[in-house]
Amino acid sequence: MKFLINRVSFYQYFPGFTIILCVLLSIFTDIQSLAYIAIFYWCVFRFDLVPISLLVCLGLIYDSLCSHFLGEETFLYLILMSLVYLDHHFLLRRDFFYLWKNISVLIVAITVCKWLLAANLNLGFFIAWQLFDACLGICIFPVFVRLMAPMYSKLST
Repeated sequence: MKFLINRVSFYQYFPGFTIILCVLLSIFTDIQSLAYIAIFYWCVFRFDLVPISLLVCLGLIYDSLCSHFLGEETFLYLILMSLVYLDHHFLLRRDFFYLWKNISVLIVAITVCKWLLAANLNLGFFIAWQLFDACLGICIFPVFVRLMAPMYSKLST
């Protein structure tokens, strides 16, 4: 019985561990869309296991390590989580291609918003890298879903 309790608690923390891992990968590789993909996926399928405090802490850590404005990524993570929460039940019943289209639009919208913010504040913004990041994130999403689908099926039972 104790083994079953430990196994259940591991599966409950798995979405948080996945988001932490993706945020750390996005810090070290400078591919920010990895974090957006993880947050989007787990907010769609297991919204109850994604704590807001985790996203706030990870966003502040990301901003401080990558020398962004403090709260920029936190704001984006919370907006992404809120947008997914608004359509949570609708997105949960949709097929993969609909989800892929939604995350693609969200990643491109985030890239455009970051570019507009940098342009208004006269900051250096390397648009080619951000477009590469967005395209890479759109291409990585099917692989991420394929890797996370077995864990979601274990979490849903």
